[in-house]
Amino acid sequence: MKYLILPSLLLALATSASAAFHVEPIKATHPNGSEYRFPLLTDKNEAAANINTWLQAVSLQKLPGRYGKSAFEDIWPEGDDGWQGVTSMDFQLVSDEPGYLSMDIAYEYMSAYPSQHTTTYNFDAHTGQPIQLRDLFTPDGQQWLRLQASQARVKRIEGFLTGNLPEKDLRLRSDPEEAQEQKHIYENCLPYVRDDDLSYNDLVLGKDALTLVRELCAPHVVQALDDLGEYSNSWKYTELTRYLSDYGRCLLVEKHTDCAPDPARLSAGVSRGKLDGRYPIILVLENENSDGTVSGAYFYEKYARYISLSGKRDAQGNLVLREAGPPPALFSLTPSASGLSGTWQQEGQKSLPIDLH
Repeated sequence: MKYLILPSLLLALATSASAAFHVEPIKATHPNGSEYRFPLLTDKNEAAANINTWLQAVSLQKLPGRYGKSAFEDIWPEGDDGWQGVTSMDFQLVSDEPGYLSMDIAYEYMSAYPSQHTTTYNFDAHTGQPIQLRDLFTPDGQQWLRLQASQARVKRIEGFLTGNLPEKDLRLRSDPEEAQEQKHIYENCLPYVRDDDLSYNDLVLGKDALTLVRELCAPHVVQALDDLGEYSNSWKYTELTRYLSDYGRCLLVEKHTDCAPDPARLSAGVSRGKLDGRYPIILVLENENSDGTVSGAYFYEKYARYISLSGKRDAQGNLVLREAGPPPALFSLTPSASGLSGTWQQEGQKSLPIDLH
C-alpha cells in the first residue's frame, strides 16, 4: 500500500481527453472542517454500477445512494470534535482506457498516530469488475513477476547498504546513530522483500505499462529514516506477453474491450442475487491473497447494512466465507460461468440456497 500526504494538487479532479467513463466527486465536509471527496461514475450502465458498488462498499462500507447524512458517515470521526477514523479522503484518475479504468483513492487516518495511504484500484471497463494480479497472469507468469520484482528490490536495498546505488544522494546517513538505525531497518526488511508474494503490492495499470508498488520498509515511528521509500517496478505490456493469461493478453496487449476472465478464478467483484429465493442481497468480494484467504462483505438490499465477511478458497476452488457475528453464519459458494451458487447457514439453523450473478 502506498503512503502519501494528500497534496493540494489532488483536490483537482483528473480527467482524460479520451475518457471512457464520466467521473464526478461525492463531496462532504466533517463538522471539524475535514474535507472528503470520492469518485462517482455517472454513466448509466452495468459496468459503472458495479464499479460504484464495489468502491463504496470497500472504502465507505456503503451502497451507492444509501446514506444517512453523508456517504462518509461510517468511516469518518464520530461526533463534531471526534478525531479517530478517516480524517480526509480524495481520489485521482490514473488511466481511463477503452478496456480498463485505474484510479487512486487517497486518505488520511488517525488512530494511535496519523497515517496516510493511497491505494490503486483497477476495473474492467466492460463488466465493471475489479482486476486482480492473478486475473492477468498465469500461475507461472505470476511467479516470474514475483521473482523479477523481488530481485530488483533486493538489489536496490543491498546497493543502498553498500553505497553502490547510482543515485549519489542515496547513501547511509552521515550521523552514526542514524546510519545504524537505517542498517537495522533494511537488514530486517530484506527477508520480507525476498519472500514478497505480491499480495499487498498495489497494481497500477497505466496506458502502456504495468506497475507494482510495495510499501515502505520502515515502521511508522522511523519512517523519516527510510530514504529508499516505496518500491515501484514497471514492465511494458509487450514485455509481459508470454507471462499473461488469455484475459491479460486480450486486455493489455491486444487492447480488446470484451475480454472474459476465467470465472473459476474469480477473486474479487460484485454479485447480485437472492438468498432463499426471497431476499435480494449484494455480495462484494474485496480481495484474495496468495494463501487463499478472502475478504469482503454483503448487504441485504432492503436494509443496506454492511456485513463483513472473511474466509478462504478451499482445495476444490469453492469460497467459504464467515460473517462477523453474532450470530455467526457461513457462506459456501461455488464459482461457475454464470456466477456463484451455494448455501448460507446460520449457526444451529438449516442451510438456505443462494444464487448470485
